[in-house]
Amino acid sequence: MNAPAPRLHHIPELLETHADELAYLWGQRRAAVVDARYTLASFLELNERVEAHVGGLLVVPDALPGLLGKRLMAAADRDEAFAAAYGLLRLSNPAITARVVGLFATAQGPQLTGMRDALGMSPLNSAAAASVQALLARAEPARAVAAAAVLAHQGQLAPQDSRLAALLLDDDDAVADAAWRVATLVDGRLAATPEGAPTRPYQAALARPALREAVLGCAIWSGQAGVLRGLRFLVQEGDAAALGWLAAVGTPEDDALIAQALPAVLPPLQQAALAGRWAGAPAVNLLAGWMRGSDAALAAAARDAFTRISGEDFRGDRVTPSPKADADDFEREMAPSVWLPDLVRVQAHLDQHGQALRAGARHNRGCALDGLPGAAVLARIDLPARWDAAARAALARQPFAPPPRVL
Repeated sequence: MNAPAPRLHHIPELLETHADELAYLWGQRRAAVVDARYTLASFLELNERVEAHVGGLLVVPDALPGLLGKRLMAAADRDEAFAAAYGLLRLSNPAITARVVGLFATAQGPQLTGMRDALGMSPLNSAAAASVQALLARAEPARAVAAAAVLAHQGQLAPQDSRLAALLLDDDDAVADAAWRVATLVDGRLAATPEGAPTRPYQAALARPALREAVLGCAIWSGQAGVLRGLRFLVQEGDAAALGWLAAVGTPEDDALIAQALPAVLPPLQQAALAGRWAGAPAVNLLAGWMRGSDAALAAAARDAFTRISGEDFRGDRVTPSPKADADDFEREMAPSVWLPDLVRVQAHLDQHGQALRAGARHNRGCALDGLPGAAVLARIDLPARWDAAARAALARQPFAPPPRVL
């Protein structure tokens, strides 16, 4: 006679739901870090939703090694790997943590990336940290840079680490780019220290266009001297990454260069988006002109950017822009609709607030961003504007926030 099946004290399907929701929300959270729809408050609310599903899993800790272990082994998606690994790590069981780190030593692709995220977000015991440190020292470049990211998130990566220094110039652009983003996390904490950040191979890395976004970000967040001069040179050479950073951290003296470079470097819709980041007086003038133009897609993109600057909603009619002449049948059928600006409301806003918006300061959600923004302003502006304000402060050696964890 067969023994009766053990009685379950939980509903397995409910745990699966918590794991599914955790994976979904983690993907939302990753994207939210640089999403202008989020403020600090709404981002923290998203964190609370993530933690609620972690709590739902931890209600039944004995069931998690089997459930999440299987999900982790089968994970082909970054966020699914994160959810499974993070749930296991939050058990704070040394044996289970060791198994997760062991799998991190062999994982590939999205599974490796998701586990990197989980290990970076979880408290690690000394044995686990030592194992990750060993991977940084001896593993192949892609795994080593993932280990560096874990240690950087844990505050356990030495700025002068020799393997990180080598990874900054790895032949693989993806590895080198990730290494510069790790260096940003480490060096950004040193911007205001007397010794400053360590010497990095900026000149050699900037010769590789694929690395410029990350390299320039590291230089800015670590308060490197001469950054603005370098940005201006690269913008004159037509570099899009440098143009984005100059729009974010440049001075009013750079306005003419940015305005001149915009049409030469970026296509129209990207010009409008960058104007929303630039957010100074010339940007307001450009956006006002584009909103009044006949190009529906550009007018809608300009409305989005002007909404970022002003904090007001100017949606008017919803239309589907005419497809490009070379569009195929699928593109014509699936062409997205856009919201045109309500020009009456736009003009009314400019009549009331135009003088302030054109006074020289950057604006976001109606807040002036001159100097170091106060707590009330930081609570109101969107997250990308918050990061740009913090980057400007770091460049001035007056940091008020660490770099965002964007890897």
